[in-house]
Amino acid sequence: MQQLSSATDAWAEDLLQECARWNILFVHLGAAYPRAREAIAPKMDSVVSVMDYLEAPQIDGVLRLVTDVETLLEPGAPSLGRLRERVISDRDGGARVVLLSRRPKITFPTVPGSQILREAKQVTPPAHQEDGARTFGNEATAEGVPLEIVIAEALRELGESSCAAIDAFMFEDEREEHELRHVDEHVQEALLGSGLVVRTTEGFEWSLAGATPLIRSTLADVIAGMRRPHPEFGTLSKACWTVERLVKQALRARSKALWGDGWAIQLLGDDITKIAFGRATNSTYASAEAANELRDPLEWLSLAETLAVLEKSPVGTLGVPRRMWSLMSTELIPVKDRLERSQLIRKGDADTAQRWADLLSQRLSMSGSRSHAEALSTAPKTQQDLLTRLHAELSENSALRGDVEKDFMSLVHSTVKFLAHILEMRPSFTAALSKEQDPPLERELQESLHGYLSMSDLAGRSAVEVSSIAGGRADVVLYFNDGTRYVTEVKRELKRAGRGELENAYLPQTVSYQAANVPFGQLLVLDLTSDRDVIFDRLDQSIWVAHRRDDQDVVISSTVVAVVRGNRPTPSSRRS
Repeated sequence: MQQLSSATDAWAEDLLQECARWNILFVHLGAAYPRAREAIAPKMDSVVSVMDYLEAPQIDGVLRLVTDVETLLEPGAPSLGRLRERVISDRDGGARVVLLSRRPKITFPTVPGSQILREAKQVTPPAHQEDGARTFGNEATAEGVPLEIVIAEALRELGESSCAAIDAFMFEDEREEHELRHVDEHVQEALLGSGLVVRTTEGFEWSLAGATPLIRSTLADVIAGMRRPHPEFGTLSKACWTVERLVKQALRARSKALWGDGWAIQLLGDDITKIAFGRATNSTYASAEAANELRDPLEWLSLAETLAVLEKSPVGTLGVPRRMWSLMSTELIPVKDRLERSQLIRKGDADTAQRWADLLSQRLSMSGSRSHAEALSTAPKTQQDLLTRLHAELSENSALRGDVEKDFMSLVHSTVKFLAHILEMRPSFTAALSKEQDPPLERELQESLHGYLSMSDLAGRSAVEVSSIAGGRADVVLYFNDGTRYVTEVKRELKRAGRGELENAYLPQTVSYQAANVPFGQLLVLDLTSDRDVIFDRLDQSIWVAHRRDDQDVVISSTVVAVVRGNRPTPSSRRS
């Protein structure tokens, strides 16, 4: 007993020396250290609970011990922001503040003001020994508390995140004791503060002999008794829900763009469709007789099952590289499984889920459009350089991001393919004109583009001669689910088809159609002029980007100008 008191007093003296070096200290003393808690007070000028500390207008003395800091974790307690303001004020006034808590730093949420705990100097508790062996909890056991109770209380004080980390370490990973050094540094700090672990020259080790069986058994009971939701439970649940909805929405949109109303069976196949149908009919679709009666079969699949469908289907990567889908499965699926099984939430789970929710919100195409990079990889080699140039020029417009980038670039990709198709197939409205022949009308080009889009990835999204757009009638309009639309204005030119001449003649009308929507559109011109240089018939000379800029030279609208070269003689009839 005398040896115990001497060790505790020596530790309290060391703490006093730390106060001379640091303005703000954090001391984690829980159930295992009742005597150490008592030994601090006589060394201080003033001792006050954290609640009284925040309310007291003035406290005497330089050394101030603020106790019961863990009570700030209770619902309705004052904020850590208030604590930070008071501590900083005292420090600036020359005081030194010791924050005494039964719970470690890791249990406090990251909120405005919590940095006061992160920045405070951590002081480890006394490391008691008896006959050369470390003896965890002997301050409490000397007062008659059974060791198992002391360990259980120390584990509860560590909080859910630390217990989850120990659980993974001792039950799931089955690592050796000396590998405690691989535990997260914040969990290490918490374990050191609890006294369960001590630092050695080789890393860390348990502070009681034969610790593993006893801690495993006690930890199992402690975790089984945890029933209060983790402070980040709401954030984690929301992020996981968002991720799953985003993935399913993007997969559904892409599948519907490819296969129309029959998308579900095409995407899922018979086996997965039967699984979804079985789950649905056992729940809210009891009267359904066929899978096509389900509003959305994807809603009856788990996230893991949905990702497996995505991996095997021909829908592409939805704008996210395959390696990132693989990484998400590795990182997020275990987090979501823990949430659904009511297992302990680990430190970083909420951050992991939120990071993926944010990333998918930016990268996934909710309209079903493929990303430019994905579409470019499947484009003919002869068109890739041209599409890269057009994308680079359009990127000068800051509005080209997210789904707008995917959707409009899908239209641009289709337009380039359409021009290439016209050059190869030479439809009648591009044939050389005779003197007796009336020149073809814009409508022929308009109908040809609409028909081409209807057979592409953009099938079902286009309409022609749409009225009440910017007070006029738009030629070809492409619609997306989020309300965005892209107008392609179709013209014919009989006299002058130079770039500047076409832009001056037709861009004002084209740009006006997008005034109330995204600042991107297309101008498609049927060039029926004669005697032009054959060089202008080339695909890369027939499409470009025209910008409109404000007074600060910032791009405010962008138009892709595409020219279909009509009045075109056959190659054999050309003469130099």
